[in-house]
Amino acid sequence: MLTWALIATLLSGGGFFLWIKQLKHTAGIVKERDIERREHRKEVHRLTEEVRRRDHIIHAIEEVNRDTAKKKRKIRNSDHPARSATDIMHKLAADSDGNDTPAGD
Repeated sequence: MLTWALIATLLSGGGFFLWIKQLKHTAGIVKERDIERREHRKEVHRLTEEVRRRDHIIHAIEEVNRDTAKKKRKIRNSDHPARSATDIMHKLAADSDGNDTPAGD
């Protein structure tokens, strides 16, 4: 069954061709919008993946920093050889200066 709008355009003569032309134009606009939306979704997906990669890298760096800080605290709070060597150097410097305080303090 034809709608009243289609019947009116058929009865008006050349209006039918203008109506078809308008339909094609509208379909073209809709197709362009669909393409733009698809491209936008692809761009959003790409940017999301990039952010995830960066977050992963940042997390890995923070984990390394935490491990390094733990090792430094462990050295500072124990009789680690590196700690002992530092203490020895400070004591030697203090002895050579004639002071009882470590060098640099």
